[in-house]
Amino acid sequence: MATYGKEQVLAWRFRVGSEIDTRPQHWSATRQEFFDHYQNTVTAVHAVLPTAKVGAHFREGSFKGSYVDYTGNTEDSYAPIF
Repeated sequence: MATYGKEQVLAWRFRVGSEIDTRPQHWSATRQEFFDHYQNTVTAVHAVLPTAKVGAHFREGSFKGSYVDYTGNTEDSYAPIF
């Protein structure tokens, strides 16, 4: 915050993960471990900036195990459970 100032930093959106449900490319642990990691990250960010915007990025909730990504992975989207 020293470089940009609190007001500028509060204008940012903090994103935890990127298409995290495309295991193992973006996340190699379990879905629950990601959810725990996400909560820990939100808690840490909010300890410093209580009104910061924090979110995640998942595939659309309609993606089911029948969807095969470019590596053959068939993980369902985390979005409906999140």
